[in-house]
Formats: sequence, structure tokens, C-alpha cells
Amino acid sequence: MSHYTHERIQRDADVFKNQLISMEEDNPKLKIFDNQKQAALNVYKTLKDSYFAILYIMVIAFTQSGKTGIMVELIYLAMKKCFIPMQNIFIITGLSSVEWIDQMKERFPPQFHSQMFHLKTLQELPKKLVGKKNVLVIIDELHMAAKQKQTVSNVLDECHLHDPDFTRENAIRIVEFSATPDGVYRDRVQLGSRSATVMAEPGRGYVGAFELLERGSVKEAKNLTNQGAVASLLADIQLRYDNPRYHLVRLPTKSEDKKKVEDHFRRLSHGTFEFKTYQEKNGGDPDTIKNINTILENAPDKHTVIFIKDKLRCAKTITKTYIGIVYERKSQKINDSSIIQSLLGRVTGYDVPTDVLIYTSIDTIHRYKMLWESEFQDATVHWNSNTSKTMTYGIDDHCTDPVVGIQRTRIPFKHKFFTEEERYDGTLNAFSQRVLGWKPRKRGYDNIKEFEHMTSESIASRGWGLNRKNPHRLIRGCDGVWVLVWREIE
Repeated sequence: MSHYTHERIQRDADVFKNQLISMEEDNPKLKIFDNQKQAALNVYKTLKDSYFAILYIMVIAFTQSGKTGIMVELIYLAMKKCFIPMQNIFIITGLSSVEWIDQMKERFPPQFHSQMFHLKTLQELPKKLVGKKNVLVIIDELHMAAKQKQTVSNVLDECHLHDPDFTRENAIRIVEFSATPDGVYRDRVQLGSRSATVMAEPGRGYVGAFELLERGSVKEAKNLTNQGAVASLLADIQLRYDNPRYHLVRLPTKSEDKKKVEDHFRRLSHGTFEFKTYQEKNGGDPDTIKNINTILENAPDKHTVIFIKDKLRCAKTITKTYIGIVYERKSQKINDSSIIQSLLGRVTGYDVPTDVLIYTSIDTIHRYKMLWESEFQDATVHWNSNTSKTMTYGIDDHCTDPVVGIQRTRIPFKHKFFTEEERYDGTLNAFSQRVLGWKPRKRGYDNIKEFEHMTSESIASRGWGLNRKNPHRLIRGCDGVWVLVWREIE
């Protein structure tokens, strides 16, 4: 560290900033906006003010809201104000996609490219860290490969970054980013004062999952192995769009179901649609798209369905100008984190067409909103992800007796259905007063935005929004049936 004087580090920071300005002039999309600067500043202040009491900072930001821009600004602040040499700053991820590296190289000056590691190159990090003090490690898409004993956890362990004493002694900070922190958030919370969270607000004009749902741009996905669902989708496309668009459809995982869905589309479109396939690992197949943006950047001559066989989830930014419909596959067991990060997440951002239409899990979006509004602290929200029921790298060596699932434990609840007549003839109120000691208002509860597309059965199955502050709720389903839900006494 002795040869990295404060003066040299600050000069390097100025060079870094000037190169960013030059890159922005060539590509205005690389501009760092005020909300990104503010989020980076919040992280810097948290690190500075804690004086290594806080070792881990989690930044939670919406999909396609500008997380990379926050990282860029944070690195500049780390160099300029914390005097961390660029050679001591690293960005790592559990993603295996080479597209992540390609995109990151587009957004960072060339001299920083050697400081970035994805899953396949992550084993190089321990050698890079040997003997270094005053270090910043940034983990992008923290939810990826995050389980204990997976590569990210093993590499952090090899670097002694699970040891708070080692990280403090060597002045090492860890800042991690995701829109879906999943089990890592649960584990970081158990570290108490060693961990902190920064909620990054999006910039002006951002259109995310909540905005898309509110403006009616989201529909419930159906099983496309059913040819009726495909016929309905094709008709929807023809009626909705005057000009040809690209339509992204994620195929099922089973080979026979893949073939069935593709056959339905080709047969029912009667030659009026074109079809392509996107698969990052295309094995050299000339008929398969490897870089989807090479297609999406140009207007199609006729409606074109692009079948998605793998990937196209978190971290991938796609050109949205000519996108019409995106269709997430209907799974028997929904992975909520994947739903938020996948096709839905790819069409969020600042350049979302006003007439884009997304088929996905509406239920997941509602629950994600509840998590976001509680800053991911609401323990009553059920959330399924790869790390919901298992330990992650987020547990450090000083965490004794860690608990799995403390942030995702559903409280016991009951429900009862009432007709429209019973809502207003006194039957519902009499029951509520007798059982709960609570008298609902005579009017209201029937125009709650987040439930306007939810049936009474769906509301009753989830126990929506119940917690210690709100032990009971009355909600009208979109089918006209009223649902009274309440917490059981513990």
C-alpha cells in the first residue's frame, strides 16, 4: 500500500472520472444520474460514519433502474474520498454468463476491466487479494450462486472475507447489489450492527413492475402447451399492434413441452409470423440467436416470436424499442425471484414502450411490492427463491446459531368468505365483532389497487398484508366475493 499515496489515488480517481465523461459523450446512456449519485453517496456515508463497525452494505434497487451506475459512482467515491486504490477495488458476481462481462466492460473504463470476475473466473480473486489492505469488494446480483458451499461462498471463505476480525484488520468492505436479495438479506440481518441496507430509489421516468401492473400492462401467464392459450395470444398480438413487433416467449423446460409450444405457434399463425430462437449457449447453431440485441435493435418486417430457451434473466439489458409482448412460462412451482428478474425485469427501465404487454405471475408482483414497501422486513410475506430455505454466504464467522427462514416465516391465519349482500346486511360485521372484536367501516375496502385483479380464493390462500400492526383485513376479490382474513392468536 505504501506506493499508493493519497495524491496518486486521487489522480487515478480524476483520470477514472474523465474517462467516464468521455465514454458518456460517446454513449449518452452511460450518464450517471442524480438518484444514482445519491445512492452511491448513501453507501459511502454509511461506510465512512461507521468506521468499520459496518462491514457489509446491501444495496437493493429495482431491476434495470441503474445499479451499475451506482457502482461506477461508488468506485469513484471510494478512490476520491476513501483513498482506496483502483487495484484494490473488485466487482464479482455469481453469474456465469459471459454477457455480464461484456456489458460491464461497456460501462467501465478499460483500466478497470481486469478487476471484474464472474463465476467462471472467480477463483482468481484470492490471488488478487493476497497481502492487500484497504479493499472494496462489490458483489453484483448477490442472489446468484449464493448458497453456502457454492462458488461465491467458497471463494469469500478462501479470502477470509467471512471473518469480521480479518476484514476489519485489513480494512476490507463488502457492498452487494440486487433487486431480489432473498436469503442473503435474511442472513445479513442476523449479523446485527455489522450489516446495513441502502434502498436505492429509481430516477424520474422509471417504469417498473408496479407501474406496469398499475397501467394494465400485465396479464396472468397461462400454460402454452394448451393450444387455446397460444391461439388467444396470437389473436391478442394481431389486435394490439398495427406495426410488426418482437414477442419474447420463454419455452417450458421439458423437451416434449418445448416442441408442443413451438408447434402450436407455427401451426396457428398460418405463416403470418416469423420465428427465431434465443439461446446463449447455442453450440454454433446458425439458426439460433446468441446476442439477442443484434435482432432487437432493428424493426421486424413482420411479427416475430423469439423463443427463449435459457438465460435472459438478471443483469441482461435488452433493446425494448420494438418489443410487443413478453411471455414468462407458467410453472407449477413459482420461483418468485426468477419472475421478478426474468422477462418482466428485462422490460422494465427508462425506455419501456407504452404498449408493451407482459404475461407473468401477478401474485408475485403484489408480494414483491409488499416486500419493497417494508424494505424487505415484512416477515409475513411468503417468498420462494433458491435461497429461501437454505443458508447463504451472508452468514459470517461471528454469527452464532444462525436461523434459516426468519424473514420468510408465514404467520398462521384464518379466513371467511361473505357475499355482497352479507357485506352490507350486517352479517359480516356481526361475525367480525363476535370473533375479532373489530367492526369494519360501513363503506370501503372494495377499491384497493393491489387486489383489483385478485380473486377471493387467491386472497384467502395468502393472508395478504397481515402482521402485528394489522391483525385483520377485509378485502373484496375481483369475483365480487368478500374475504375477511385474520391472524390466529399465537
